[in-house]
Amino acid sequence: MTDKNIPISVIIPCFRSTDTIERAVLSVVNQTVLPSQIILIDDASNDGSIEKLFALQKEYPLANISVEVMPVNGGPGLARNRGWELATEPWLAFLDADDAWHPKSYRFHGIGSIVTHKRFYWDTYLN
Repeated sequence: MTDKNIPISVIIPCFRSTDTIERAVLSVVNQTVLPSQIILIDDASNDGSIEKLFALQKEYPLANISVEVMPVNGGPGLARNRGWELATEPWLAFLDADDAWHPKSYRFHGIGSIVTHKRFYWDTYLN
């Protein structure tokens, strides 16, 4: 992890993701620049995923991971929308629980893959 932060909330919807979520979270935590917030939204899993999410939150306290548990399964769209509601940063990035980012994902994708309503200068955070 780096000591630099970028004003992005990363939203990761999770459903029965015990076997894949750690890789996804590590791919965010190991970026060249750490996002200000990582939101893990469990979509009513019943496989131990919830416990895994809280374990990751505890294991990476500097990553500012928050965990939200949906009471009823609503699908990935509802989970993403709930993450959007909880986001505190002006920029949003979405990652599925079974995917991973390249270690320099912010540099490669830049603004094109991140949702915002504000103008932002990447060089301030990436140099």
